[in-house]
Amino acid sequence: EKAAEEKDEGWITVTSGKKRGQFAPTRKESTISKVQQKEEQRKKKKELINFYTFQIRETKKQNLAELRKKFELDKKRLQELKQKRTFKPF
Repeated sequence: EKAAEEKDEGWITVTSGKKRGQFAPTRKESTISKVQQKEEQRKKKKELINFYTFQIRETKKQNLAELRKKFELDKKRLQELKQKRTFKPF
């Protein structure tokens, strides 16, 4: 508005840069959903999952148990493949 105002003598005041936010572009649904997903992820990160030390210990135990279970399953699968003699390591 100031840029377009004329003074009494016919002078126009000039301001630096352009005004932002005058004509805000409308957002598409896809960009809105992406923004909402990012906000939800930020909220999840802020939540304290393992706040207490016993919770940290329990999660470590669970992860270790899962790894051991997967290892045993892989071991069994390798034994079966060796018995079938279709085992090709490379």
